[in-house]
Amino acid sequence: MRRLFVAENQFGIKIWAKDLAGPTCVDWYCPGCKGRVQLKKGKLIAAHFAHVALEDCQSFSEGETTEHLSGKLLLHQWATNSELEAYLPELKQRPDVLWGNIAFEFQCSSLSFERFLERTENYVSHRYYPWWLLGQQFHPKKRLSQFQKACCYYDQKLGVKLWLLSENDQEIRLCYQFQWHYQNGYNYEIQVFNYRRDSLRAILSNKIMDKQSNREWDIFAFQGVLKRKLCQREAKILAAQEKLYLQGGHLLHLPQWCYEDSRYFFFFEEELLYLRWLYLKSSTYNQWLFLIEKDYFNWFFPLIPKEKILQAIYFECRILASSKKIRESK
Repeated sequence: MRRLFVAENQFGIKIWAKDLAGPTCVDWYCPGCKGRVQLKKGKLIAAHFAHVALEDCQSFSEGETTEHLSGKLLLHQWATNSELEAYLPELKQRPDVLWGNIAFEFQCSSLSFERFLERTENYVSHRYYPWWLLGQQFHPKKRLSQFQKACCYYDQKLGVKLWLLSENDQEIRLCYQFQWHYQNGYNYEIQVFNYRRDSLRAILSNKIMDKQSNREWDIFAFQGVLKRKLCQREAKILAAQEKLYLQGGHLLHLPQWCYEDSRYFFFFEEELLYLRWLYLKSSTYNQWLFLIEKDYFNWFFPLIPKEKILQAIYFECRILASSKKIRESK
């Protein structure tokens, strides 16, 4: 069943479900599809409207849980002067909360990558900023799903970021400085913001203490893990080895600097080694890009510009390779 908090009468006057004491003689309609809705009010879930004939409405695409209902209401109360369930006819989309040009999307259930990409690109092309916040089901562990990766953002200071919402604790949580480790999977720092203490403007300002990573990264241990995965014939590792072989390289016999730690392992994991090897096979950035594009790879981060990350990787390769030459000349 689809639910909404706001409905309108025949004159377009809107009303909150929570403001109605009970059923009335007035007919209420969905602000998006204009189909009839009816009040639902009980002790276990928040008051809301439900479509009488859901098939008539194209502005809702996913079912809602109690977590989603209370979460978007929390976001609406947190964002002063925001609109709850504002229908955007030019997009044929309905963000959970609209705050100026910021479209809040609180995602608590599975969503295909294709549908996520469609919604995100639609917002951006119409000059809205999509702010995806994930519910309890998607709070990260040591592994990240394709959908979790798709919801990641990036900035130069805090690295890869992922926003979470805990409606039960009335908290927004920012996971940042995501990093991939060859043995331990993904790890990150976390900053917690509370509804009663922190304003949304302060949260979005990114004034967060940058923490120095003290994790262990041993290039020889990394090579050992790669050797084991090759022996076990893991599909992803064999694919990376085949690419390297065709370019005259080998996964276990690259220059030592290729195995050094990097925040960009997050995006490519072991395949970053292949990109570093291609750096050695090219003389310019454009030539390097050409070699990369010859071997098509998937980019699962629609909120992060691929070009920006590739430029950073190339610059890092130049620094690491130069440092090696300086050490060898001493």
